[in-house]
Amino acid sequence: ASVLAYFRAYGYLDDILPSDCYGQLSCSSCSMEVHQGKPANAIPREEEYDMMDIDEKKPATGCTRLSCQACLGDSPLLITIRKSK
Repeated sequence: ASVLAYFRAYGYLDDILPSDCYGQLSCSSCSMEVHQGKPANAIPREEEYDMMDIDEKKPATGCTRLSCQACLGDSPLLITIRKSK
């Protein structure tokens, strides 16, 4: 399951982790930074890179992932949610 799906399953809504497209990989509002741990799918797909590049207010870094695409793995993740200012 994705990080976004995990948040939603535990009752966290858009006020905590926004998702304008409801996890359909058509926006970048659910972007996050992964500081520790690795998602099960450690390398983003090209479509995810494309979405991360569209938000000029939050330029992507080497740690940026979309929470709708990053899947939970065996190691705990330490993340920061990247909300627009």
